[in-house]
Amino acid sequence: MKKESGEVVTLTLSFLVIVVITVFFIIWFVIPIGLGQKIESSCKVNGLGQGSCSFTNTGWTPGTVCAEVTITNTSNHKIASSGTLCSGRVWPNDTAEKSFAIVMGDTCTDENPYLASPWNKNCEMHVLNR
Repeated sequence: MKKESGEVVTLTLSFLVIVVITVFFIIWFVIPIGLGQKIESSCKVNGLGQGSCSFTNTGWTPGTVCAEVTITNTSNHKIASSGTLCSGRVWPNDTAEKSFAIVMGDTCTDENPYLASPWNKNCEMHVLNR
């Protein structure tokens, strides 16, 4: 009888280990699928082109998302971009912050050099989720 109860304990422990490993792999590999993740991005940029994006996961699984911030001059259609910003792994109910700099050059200047209006009157910021 002792041998049989030892086998039951071994089988039970083996089963539990398999369940734990399975759950771990499901959580680990659900990320590329995007199942259960809901990551929202919120970005801001100042007049010098320095900015940051907050990536908040309101879903139930960890995940990652990428975004690109662009500054577009509404009159001459010049564009400056941050390039692609990725959040990295964001766990549920967590937020990741990423800083960036956009080299704006003359993107947000007026066509007429004698007009001195703030950059945000000439330009609009757009966030594209990728």
